[in-house]
Amino acid sequence: MATIRVDELDQRIADVLDKYRGMVRDGVEDEMEGAAAIAMRIVRDKSPVRKGKGGGKYKKGWKLYREKAKFKGQLQTLIVYNKTQYRLIHLLEFGHQTSKGTRTKAYPHVQPAEDAAKRPWLTWIGSSAIRPIAELLTIVS
Repeated sequence: MATIRVDELDQRIADVLDKYRGMVRDGVEDEMEGAAAIAMRIVRDKSPVRKGKGGGKYKKGWKLYREKAKFKGQLQTLIVYNKTQYRLIHLLEFGHQTSKGTRTKAYPHVQPAEDAAKRPWLTWIGSSAIRPIAELLTIVS
């Protein structure tokens, strides 16, 4: 077992915490990419397609926007959005009332994608976020 002098203890603890922060940050970034890919795939698959001329514009319009970190230590932001037909998202997701007073059918496609993208996060927090702690404990001892 290694011995640490008292005056070196604070630096050693800071080093271990920096390594842990890096491990968790890398894991979070990987999970973010995976969740965004899942959301994109599901929202494209479940998006409704209009029959006839101009059909498929809405489905093809889904994009992933990567906003870079604005300062050191911040994670990048990933946004799934519809570039071409963004005004239709709410109308298609929940349905709407027509001018004749009837309601249109709802096509839920965004909420299932969001729910599916959240599941990996819950799994990762429950298991993988604790793994770096065990690795660091072996480094310290």
